[in-house]
Amino acid sequence: MKKIFTLISVAMLGLCCHAQSLMTLSEDSPMLKPWNEISSTTKNVTLGSNAKSMAKAGNNDDSVFAVPEGTKRVCQLEEMTSESPYYGTLYVGYSDTIYVSNDEKTVYLPDMILMPGLDTHYVKGTITEGDIHNGTITIANNQPYAYNIQNLLYVTAIEMQGFDIYLQEKDAFEFKIVNDTIKSDGQLLGAVDANNLLYLFSRSYTMSPISEEQLQQNTIPENMTTSNYEMYQPDAYDPENGMRQIVKIARDGDDFYFYDLHGFIHPEDLVPVKGTLVDNTVVIKSPQYLGITDNMYVFFNAGETYTYIDEMWGEEVSGYRTSGADEIVLNYDPATGVMKADSPNGFAFTSGTYRVVNFVSEPKFTPFNYEPAVVPEGAEKKCVVMVTEPAPGDAHGQSALLENAYAGEEVYMQMPVWDDVVTFKGTVSGDKLLVSYPQYLGKCGNADCFLRPGTVVSHDDWGFVFNEFYATEGEGVLEFNYDAANGTISYGDIIVAADFNNYVQANLFNPTYTLFTDKVAEVPADAVVNQYTMKQTATFDDELHQVFKGYIANKGNDYYFMYLDPEDSTAVFKGTLENGKIRVAPQYIGGGRKVEYVYPGKFVEEESQWGDIVRNMYVDESLDAIYFDYDAATGKISYDGLIVFCYASGEINIYGHNNLSFTPLETKPATPADPIIDEVYYNDWIGCYELIFHANCIDTEGNYLDVENLTYRVYNDGNLYTFYADQYVDINEDTEEIPFLLSEREFYYSWEDGGHSARLFDAGRNTLGIEVVYTLDGTKYCSNIVNYDMTEVGINTVGNTAKPVSVEYFDLSGRKLTTPSAGITIKKVTYSDNTVETKKVLIK
Repeated sequence: MKKIFTLISVAMLGLCCHAQSLMTLSEDSPMLKPWNEISSTTKNVTLGSNAKSMAKAGNNDDSVFAVPEGTKRVCQLEEMTSESPYYGTLYVGYSDTIYVSNDEKTVYLPDMILMPGLDTHYVKGTITEGDIHNGTITIANNQPYAYNIQNLLYVTAIEMQGFDIYLQEKDAFEFKIVNDTIKSDGQLLGAVDANNLLYLFSRSYTMSPISEEQLQQNTIPENMTTSNYEMYQPDAYDPENGMRQIVKIARDGDDFYFYDLHGFIHPEDLVPVKGTLVDNTVVIKSPQYLGITDNMYVFFNAGETYTYIDEMWGEEVSGYRTSGADEIVLNYDPATGVMKADSPNGFAFTSGTYRVVNFVSEPKFTPFNYEPAVVPEGAEKKCVVMVTEPAPGDAHGQSALLENAYAGEEVYMQMPVWDDVVTFKGTVSGDKLLVSYPQYLGKCGNADCFLRPGTVVSHDDWGFVFNEFYATEGEGVLEFNYDAANGTISYGDIIVAADFNNYVQANLFNPTYTLFTDKVAEVPADAVVNQYTMKQTATFDDELHQVFKGYIANKGNDYYFMYLDPEDSTAVFKGTLENGKIRVAPQYIGGGRKVEYVYPGKFVEEESQWGDIVRNMYVDESLDAIYFDYDAATGKISYDGLIVFCYASGEINIYGHNNLSFTPLETKPATPADPIIDEVYYNDWIGCYELIFHANCIDTEGNYLDVENLTYRVYNDGNLYTFYADQYVDINEDTEEIPFLLSEREFYYSWEDGGHSARLFDAGRNTLGIEVVYTLDGTKYCSNIVNYDMTEVGINTVGNTAKPVSVEYFDLSGRKLTTPSAGITIKKVTYSDNTVETKKVLIK
């Protein structure tokens, strides 16, 4: 009978699984055995450190997970083809570390199958012929390799016959060492788990050594002063338009040190490239070792641009590569400080000694003498709100709370660019404020930006209007209107922050700056803060009721509503009790940079751009305030209407409060409301059940229950499910109750609105049940157990569909018990198909 082995590919980051493929492992040859007939005896092999953290996912294997001991040697991966049914990827140029025992008889090889340079995993080999320089490495077949979520993977030899993949019947496979270079000689290696699932496999593998001399870094002199330079490189496809950026260059006598050229995520891990002034040239030796970032050994190499014919399209295209030259030369003009490389020379930054991961073509370095505007000491600073008008096709503009500074006739104005705030300078001239451009604004995110005038082009794409903003090149002066009496500054056109290449990073459409004096209501120090059950109906669905914990501070007739803006926890608004109503006038509540106000609101049903009817929120200008009803007998506070938060720009915050009520929160015995099970399904990728449910933090009367005192239990065919500590990352000891808000990226999620999901590794034949538990003063109050019948949807067919025929209990020493005793007990269930299930259970 042919035995089928499913092949599943492994995602490169974090070893998460891709979708299951149709590719299979077959076994129809007497020379081959399926995985479950091959024994593994090398359980104590040393593996990479990443496997240690993943081991908590639930495998009880006794393998040791640690960085191997021995001499560390850096090697360059020259070739490795990792394959899945969806793609085959050739990895070259990565550098990694092998370990060699002190007696040079044992070698630990990294990343033989999984993606190199990320989460290193090792296998162990023994020198059986020759030596570490020229010889044979024998690697035991089926040795532990890495973890995939909860499964231990084993590296094993495989063989392909057509599209079928076979496990090879052998105790070991061999690699060759030729002149210090390690090669797999075309052998196919796979990562297989104990359930006959094959993950990514590799077709070829070659590693060559990198000498200690090659790993010598530049020594950077201390206390050097660095200067800004504009670096320009022509575009390979459009030579007339290149890329510009700011870089730093330090000089120490005739030595130059080039920083920030490589474009890596963590440049602080790398040393700069060094060049030396010789006559009127700066000579940069190649290669230079720069350091390690993101697990890559990074080198500088002399590089060049070249052209080749693209095989797919038959067109000539440009590319980059290392040139093999031992230096690159920049022409140097001592009068201007300009340095420039001739075509086709460039800087190649490589992973290992040759795989190009970033390239700077024909760089030209020009001293950059712009400085951002600096507010003088002693300048008067004033809080202003900036509001822009809506651009064509937009419903609203934007707003920001900023701080302008005034020093004599100079005004220093701020503008937001992404998450930054930058400053530009203007000079008062009568009723005008003259702002020269371009003005350097400094770093905005990762881009160096300049202030410029701008233009906008509106596009109507399938009934949807969108705007594109452009920067105006050249130099000039912008005239802002300036009213010295009230401090208002405005500009009747567009200003933009554009980077070196004139890509707009931020725009202001007809901005106006107005002095801002509003203050957020301040809760008195002696006010009493009370907790409430806060209820509302969702703004998008009147049938959906939401319950949270609310807070209102009170002093006399003043009430301070707190924490109602989900985007700003400091937001507060004030109301005053008058004739049985708490009146809340429209007022500033904070909102951070955006400047936010609270208003009475209304719903308006409108046709969207796609033709359907939607319900939008607006300020209700017919109402002068929000009037909460106040019940003095019960302390209940409620508003039968809509409360909205509106920015200074007129845009409505998507968070509003509909039919909001506050009932004093009482801590008393209460039965939690029954949970709702939304879905149960079997996750083939991980080998577990996914349980999705809602366990709202309310009692049977709809009152809020403190989430700190809530837990939930899972029942598997009526028995309490045990969450074992070795299966779940954030559980320190075996338990049957999970805290309501415990969340972990892989195995369980919780939200205060009641949404939950949990992954169960040993569950589900007929029913799964959920129970919510509220604990108060040591007493537990439980909801009903809500069961989910899995037989109706066929979930139990994924696992064992056989029926239990016997149940036995044993103590932890293995002695059989006539009746289960209190405490941790071993439960053994035998099913009608002769399968046996054992697990630890807690008997109370």
